[in-house]
Amino acid sequence: LVERFSWLLDIFGLLLLYAAVKLMTDGEDEDEDTPAAATAVRLLKRVLPVTERFSKDDAFFLRDPKSGRLVGTPLLVSLVAVEACDVVFALDSIPAIFSL
Repeated sequence: LVERFSWLLDIFGLLLLYAAVKLMTDGEDEDEDTPAAATAVRLLKRVLPVTERFSKDDAFFLRDPKSGRLVGTPLLVSLVAVEACDVVFALDSIPAIFSL
């Protein structure tokens, strides 16, 4: 199976090398979001309005009292950011699994 998809390992290897070079050249800034999380949160905010309010009854979505529209809560934003990082980590781990 690995021989059949060996070309895919080259692509993932290049992805890992690109990520390593980018990490070495950009430096480390604790306040900076990961690109995947920032992109996912921007997409979420483009599709669904997000409020700053919390509710003890509704975890991810609220109804806006003024417009009656469904809006996302800060917990939804954090869930999307964590899951976006999880997907990037999973994609980054594929070459390591195939090389075992």
